[in-house]
Amino acid sequence: MREADLLALHERFPSRYPVLLESVSGAEPLGRHDVLFALPAERLIQSGDGTLAGDVVEAREGGRFLDALDRWLARERRARPATAHDAVFADGWFLYLGYELAAEIEPTLRLPSSVLPRAVAWRMHGALLRDRRSGDVRIVARDESALEQLRTQVASLAKGGASRLIVDIRNTAAGDLAEGITAARLFVGSGTIAIRESRTGGQAKIAAQKGDGSVALPVTLLVDSGTSGPAEIFAAALAGNKRAELMGERTVGRTGVQEIVKLPDGSALWITATRYLTPGGAQIQAKGLEPDVAVEQPEGEFGAPAPPDAVLQRAIERLSTKKAA
Repeated sequence: MREADLLALHERFPSRYPVLLESVSGAEPLGRHDVLFALPAERLIQSGDGTLAGDVVEAREGGRFLDALDRWLARERRARPATAHDAVFADGWFLYLGYELAAEIEPTLRLPSSVLPRAVAWRMHGALLRDRRSGDVRIVARDESALEQLRTQVASLAKGGASRLIVDIRNTAAGDLAEGITAARLFVGSGTIAIRESRTGGQAKIAAQKGDGSVALPVTLLVDSGTSGPAEIFAAALAGNKRAELMGERTVGRTGVQEIVKLPDGSALWITATRYLTPGGAQIQAKGLEPDVAVEQPEGEFGAPAPPDAVLQRAIERLSTKKAA
C-alpha cells in the first residue's frame, strides 16, 4: 500500500488508531518507519499521584507500575507465547514512561507531581507501518480476526490513494480453519473460495457470496514455513482466484481437521476427517502452497542484528516495477 496519510487516519478515527509515532530522523533501520498503532485493547495507567488504574487485573492489585507491567507481560506470555516477526512492530504494547516514573527505580529522588499520567501501557493488536524511504505502508496484525477489523481501514487508505497491498501472513497459524474463509471473503468477490472435502460427505464448494470482495486492490501475500491452517486457506483462496501473488517460501500444509476413530479391539486411529483444498481442487494438506515468487529469507546469526527482510524487499521492488510499467 502506498502514499497513505497516517495522520489523517489518526485524526478521523482516534478510537481505532489512538497513537501515531512519526520518525523525525528517517535513519536506518528503526528510524525509517512511522507507526500508527491500531486495534487498541487493555490499558494499565499510573496517574500523577502514583495510583494504578486501567482495565487489567494487575491494575486492581495495586503496587508499583513496573511490577504490575511485569506481571501483565508474564500473564500474556503464558497465554500466548511470542512468535518471531521481522516488522518493527507486530503485536504488543505502546508504552509511555514519564520522567516522574524514575522515582520507582530510585526512591530517593524527589520529583514534582504531575496532572498527567506518569506511565501508560496500552495493548495494541496491530499497526500500520509507513516506510519513509519508499512510501509503502504495511499492515501488521497477529490475529486473523484482526484482518476483519481492518477492513474499513483498508478501504479508507484506498480512498486516500493507496493502489496496492502487501499482506504479511508469515508465521501465522492460529485460529479456526473457517477464519481463513471469512478473511478471504474480503478479497474474493466471485467464484470458488475453497473446497471442503470430508471423509463421509465428499466435496463441497464454498463460493463467494453477494457483498464479498469489498477489498479490490491488487495483493501480494508474504508466506513462509510458518504459514499454516487458516492463513493457508486464505492464501490459497486469493491465489486461486488471481487476487494475489504468493511470495516467499513454501507453506506448512496443514488444512485438515483430525478426529479419533475407535476400533473394535479398543484401539483408535487419529485420522483426517475433513480437509480444505484450493479453489482448483488441489491438495494443501501435507503439501503446502508453493509461492509464485520464491524468496529465501537468510538465517540470522545468534547475537547479531537481524538480516534485512529479503522477502519484503523483493515484494516492494516487484510492485515498484509493475507500477513503473
